[in-house]
Amino acid sequence: MDKTLINKPHKLNKQHYFSFIVAGTCGFIVDAGVVTILSKFWGMGLVLAKVFSFLLAVTVTWIINRRYTFKYQYNKSLVNEWVHYFLANSVGAIINNSLYIIMIMSVTTAKIYPALAVAIGSLGGMFFNYIASRWWVFKQ
Repeated sequence: MDKTLINKPHKLNKQHYFSFIVAGTCGFIVDAGVVTILSKFWGMGLVLAKVFSFLLAVTVTWIINRRYTFKYQYNKSLVNEWVHYFLANSVGAIINNSLYIIMIMSVTTAKIYPALAVAIGSLGGMFFNYIASRWWVFKQ
């Protein structure tokens, strides 16, 4: 990240967006991987598997965003910041998980390949999650 972003966080650059997308991609990999492992190999129901996978994915994206995307801002305790991050992304989570459930309940391909439903949900929640993270959790 360049010093312009660190010194003036309101001026975003392509690297800032790229870091957020990388964090989201890592979160998607964790989310899709865990839901697939829990449902296919452990026999867990798709909705319950999504609860566990989503909590882990939120934690992974928080760590990456804290370390790289929004690294200029560390004014909260770790627990307090994680709670704010989780709450700020709860609307994104509602969008994400609603789309996931709609997909697995109505699209046969999504039942066979739940990672597809995870992808649709992830894209649906990504925009709001960025806004909430940028302007509430990691604001300067």
